[in-house]
Amino acid sequence: MFWGGTSAVLIGTFWFGVGLYTLFDKKKWFSAYKIQPNRYAADKQVKKAARLILKHQIFLLLPLLLLSYPLFAKLGMNFSWSEMPELWVIALQVLVFMLIEDFLFYWAHRIFHRPALYKKIHKIHHEFVTPTAIAALYAHPLEFILANSLPVMAGPFLLCALGMPVHIGTLWLWLFVRVLETLDGHSGYDFRFWFPHKLVYGAGARPHDAHHSKFNGNFASFFHHWDRLHSSTLEVKARASRPQPGKPTSAPDKELEALAPSMKRS
Repeated sequence: MFWGGTSAVLIGTFWFGVGLYTLFDKKKWFSAYKIQPNRYAADKQVKKAARLILKHQIFLLLPLLLLSYPLFAKLGMNFSWSEMPELWVIALQVLVFMLIEDFLFYWAHRIFHRPALYKKIHKIHHEFVTPTAIAALYAHPLEFILANSLPVMAGPFLLCALGMPVHIGTLWLWLFVRVLETLDGHSGYDFRFWFPHKLVYGAGARPHDAHHSKFNGNFASFFHHWDRLHSSTLEVKARASRPQPGKPTSAPDKELEALAPSMKRS
């Protein structure tokens, strides 16, 4: 149940969301909400990302979930559907997971922007200058594990280790919310009515869209307090200027090599 259900939530939610946002891009139904007007990721780039993500999900994610089950079971995760926690407990635990993930992701993400690590690892993710949903998991294998996977599972592991059992249903809800958030953050759309980015600050996809277009700053996932505390907040505009005719949607290699200037030390 753990392996199959958790895999279904993570993989199924991701690809369903990618399909939906791709349909939005193709049909241009919500072009008025585009943060970078009239700019869309190239089909070749999207197909390249899809191939890499499928490899990561099959050869990295599924084995990691298989290995994590005995650890969760040993730490006391609740697998009984007749013993569901109260709603306030579920909500509180999901909030704790968000805070832990946001902290770990902020620092993992920021470290991957160090020039040496950026060039060798994180540069892959930044091939998408114009974000689209599938870019959410397009990453080097090390980044997929250290930034995209471990911070997400850290909260549930920590609470279980501290003797506060997490129900399998709470874990699945948390993973569902996290996938929705990263899809929204990379979607390229500022859907002000869309709930994932209204959970706390309501900033939506704009902060991470700015991160992809400027290649630095706005490192956090859910919240803004770490960026504000460590002076890594980027100015966010509601709408980017329209591109000039013929302007590419991906940064040229020469530009990418010069990215990731060192952020001011905290």
